[in-house]
Amino acid sequence: MKEIKNLAGALSFGAIYTGWVLCLIISSCVASFALMISMCILALVIDYELFLIAAVSALFAIPFLVVMVINFVNCAKIKKWAKNAVKLKAFARAIDISTTHTPVFRQRTTKLSVSFKYNNKTVIKESGKRGGAFSSINGYSALFNKYADKELTILYSPIYDEVILMKSL
Repeated sequence: MKEIKNLAGALSFGAIYTGWVLCLIISSCVASFALMISMCILALVIDYELFLIAAVSALFAIPFLVVMVINFVNCAKIKKWAKNAVKLKAFARAIDISTTHTPVFRQRTTKLSVSFKYNNKTVIKESGKRGGAFSSINGYSALFNKYADKELTILYSPIYDEVILMKSL
């Protein structure tokens, strides 16, 4: 089985989080829950109005929990796909580029098309549109920015018909 630390994500859902990014997400979640627990204890001892702060800190942890669950599911999928995957040379090209706007920042995202040869046939796969709750929205992901219009090495799982992107181009 391929090491998950060498894999960046999949064409069907985008990036997976490993290393320091995953540690940051987990640390933020733990810190939010620690704040919630401490505020609940203080609310019992000092003042019941501190329960409001505890509730707000719990709400702060929810997005981190959602990201952790989605990442866990996506990592499990990639591990399953990588068991029978073959390493191939491919060419990725940007189909479209979009910008995602949030209250804090703007992020450039790319929709990707990857073409490669498998069993003497040219296969072309497009990002996203695989269905399911954890698919990237319409196939756009910030991860795909660095792979666009480049030759790269991929893992292709013929059983699941999935393309896995490796961290090193």
